[in-house]
Amino acid sequence: MKNMVNPDKELNGRIKGLMKDKHLTQTELSKRASMSQAHLNELINGKKSWTLETLNNVAGGLGMHPYELLVPDPDMVRTPRQMELYRVYKGLSEERRRIVDMLLTPSERPLPVEFKNHDKDGKKL
Repeated sequence: MKNMVNPDKELNGRIKGLMKDKHLTQTELSKRASMSQAHLNELINGKKSWTLETLNNVAGGLGMHPYELLVPDPDMVRTPRQMELYRVYKGLSEERRRIVDMLLTPSERPLPVEFKNHDKDGKKL
């Protein structure tokens, strides 16, 4: 059990990183998340456990959806609609795919879930 990942520790690190990226203090995020600064501090320092409500509030305070905090790479998560668009895209001829590719930015292009080792342009990393 030594190699077991602590999901709370990963979540806490992710939130601290997002706060740094967004230049948010604990006080600012706690106000946005409708909780006390002390409670937020206890959560992100692992002294209290996350609930769905606190996760939802903090995600909202960061301007994100809760699942974006829970998955290591939210860009690789695909909704059913995105998967359907990819299925249709995959069924297009090469010529039509090139046209679609010209019309969409790289981040808008449909990518399959299995492209975990690829950048947003579909190039292997």
